[in-house]
Amino acid sequence: MNKVRLQDLTWVEAEEKLKAGVPVIVPFGSQEQHGPHAPMGDFIITEAVAIAAAERAGAIVAPVIAGGYSEYFLEDYVDCLVGQGFERIIFFNGHSGNSGTIDHTVRKIRDERSLRIPVLSILGFRTPEMMKQLFPAGGAGHGGGMMAALYLHLVPESCRMDLATAGKYHDFHGLKVTGLNTVDFKGYPIGVHFNYNEITDPTGVIGDGREATASSRARPGSWSGRRESPGGSPRRAAAFWCVRRC
Repeated sequence: MNKVRLQDLTWVEAEEKLKAGVPVIVPFGSQEQHGPHAPMGDFIITEAVAIAAAERAGAIVAPVIAGGYSEYFLEDYVDCLVGQGFERIIFFNGHSGNSGTIDHTVRKIRDERSLRIPVLSILGFRTPEMMKQLFPAGGAGHGGGMMAALYLHLVPESCRMDLATAGKYHDFHGLKVTGLNTVDFKGYPIGVHFNYNEITDPTGVIGDGREATASSRARPGSWSGRRESPGGSPRRAAAFWCVRRC
């Protein structure tokens, strides 16, 4: 059995990994709603990608972090890993709301501790062509078809597709909302930080969760519309590349 999660290792096994100088992946996600049909722990997806990368690259996966806006906590987390002897650390981020905090933190750690931490967005494999092909009605969205398809692939028993529905952004003071923190003003994007319930339906869905069919929930590597890399999906290949070169 190839154990890669730090929580599953005995201290003897962890010590062996430390002596071998293996990289450690820190997965980030969130605990938030993704519509009435999908589980609320989107960190499930990030951890699954981290485990797949670690199994291929000989890395280990630290306990997932499911909260954002906590830069001091992230610094403490890194300090703890370094204090235990880990010198090669990688962040896997699956929640865009964490991006600003992670970016600030890794810059601060680099400047103050001379430790460079690569950051991989695990949803970065999406292309406009792929989204249009698989989820033409709703696109990526939030609680839409793409996330539901990933959940159906990983934890189908946690999904309630009988409750799946569609939703859209609502205008904000007469301006078209184009993203979770942007509006369009005469063709120019303007950053505005909303409360999510100000711009969405009560279901919390942006997109169409009903687009997550049996075909779209197939192994994510088939989503790219091109031949897979030797390591599987482009997402997993990027993760593997990042871990091996850290």
